[in-house]
Amino acid sequence: MRVKIIFLLGLVLFSSQLVFGKEPEWLKKMKSLTLLSSTRNDAIRIFGQPENDNRSYLENFVLEGGRISVQYSTGKCKTTIIDGKEVKQGWNVPEWTVVDVSFSPNKRFKPEKLKISFTGFRSYPISDVPNAVVYENDELGVDYSLTKGKIEFITFRPPEKLSYLHCE
Repeated sequence: MRVKIIFLLGLVLFSSQLVFGKEPEWLKKMKSLTLLSSTRNDAIRIFGQPENDNRSYLENFVLEGGRISVQYSTGKCKTTIIDGKEVKQGWNVPEWTVVDVSFSPNKRFKPEKLKISFTGFRSYPISDVPNAVVYENDELGVDYSLTKGKIEFITFRPPEKLSYLHCE
């Protein structure tokens, strides 16, 4: 009986550590990149080799707990026509500079696990996905995509204060 109680107590403590414990390793790694400054070499140093060998401006890295996607700059401002108007796209940063980084967990979890507060975020439903909503904060440069109240994606993108680097 005593062994059972000790085992259950250990299980409760372990579970609470998972819920309220330290920041997950994947999140620490994501936060160690500096958007619009870190390079592809930095991403590889932090996350390891990309999932496939094709050098691409969008690369995926498999980590314990999920998948990281890193978008790099092409190094060029691109002009496209949208609704009859010329629009510049891209960032005024060198080629292979990290533009944004996203995480998709293997197992979705509630935002409370990371003590996420959506105060200051705007939200909108994803019209073609039932029970899906996106929370965005341009000032912070963070987006959370949830389905049925659980995290589907977390994206770090350039915050408003770096908008001067956006092609115009």
